Formats: sequence, C-alpha cells, structure tokens
Amino acid sequence: MSVGPFNLGAVAKRHKWLSLNTGQAVEAALKAGADHAAWRAKAKPNYRNRTGATGAATRWTMKRGRGRCTVTISNPMKLAGYLEWGTRPHIIRARRGLLSFWWVRFQKHMLVRQVNHPGTRPYRSLLGATEFGAIVAKRLLWQSMRAHAKAF
Repeated sequence: MSVGPFNLGAVAKRHKWLSLNTGQAVEAALKAGADHAAWRAKAKPNYRNRTGATGAATRWTMKRGRGRCTVTISNPMKLAGYLEWGTRPHIIRARRGLLSFWWVRFQKHMLVRQVNHPGTRPYRSLLGATEFGAIVAKRLLWQSMRAHAKAF
C-alpha cells in the first residue's frame, strides 16, 4: 500500500490559523464571561441593594502574558469587602454623647454609650458572580472550539 505525498505547508498554515483563532476565541470567551459576571454582581446581588452604588462599582480587568489570560473581578468600595466576607462581632461606641437604637426585645428606644454588634454574615456576591461568569465563558469557549474543530 502506498501513501501519496502530503502537502505539509498547507497543514502547517491551517494549524497556525487554528492556533491564532483559538487564542482569540479564548480571549473573547473570557471577556464575555467577565461581562456576564459584572452584570450579575450589579443586577442580582445577594444582599439588599439600597442605592446600587456598590454593585455599580464592580469592575473587571484582564491580564495577558506568557500564554495565560487572567480575568479579575473586583469592587474598590470598602463596603464591598464587608458584604463579601462579613464582619466579626464587635463593639460600636458613640463618638460623642450616647447612641440611640431600637431594642427589638423590649420594643423601645435605648440610649447607651456602646452596643455589642453580633456581626454580619458573608453574602459572597462577587464569588457567585465569578462562578456565573466562568460557566458562561466555558460554554462560549466550548462552542467556539467545536466550530473551529469542524472548520479544520
């Protein structure tokens, strides 16, 4: 059985085209996933959103280098850290005079110098948004790779 000559130049050119386009596909999928994650953090937070300022401050950045592409989703607001990781129990002291607060147990207003705050639970809204963005990026990348494989 004889095997005819191969046109390796055409195969190499096609392989180079495929590798360039898959790199672009990865980048496009990561950008779309990051956009979806930022949208998720803004539109569907796990906490009661009063003004929308915390969600609106959510941003994403992409770093490329040495064959890697990293997407980071962040929020520069101080409040975002408290919402993401929660707070430990702490004491709230009055700056001047007395604190006024509503004591639910006795159904009345109290004036005190300090209050023992029980802390807040972590809401993990950025973590949930990141996982959502990763799922979207994975789906888009899978569709793109399948289309490139069919074209090859």
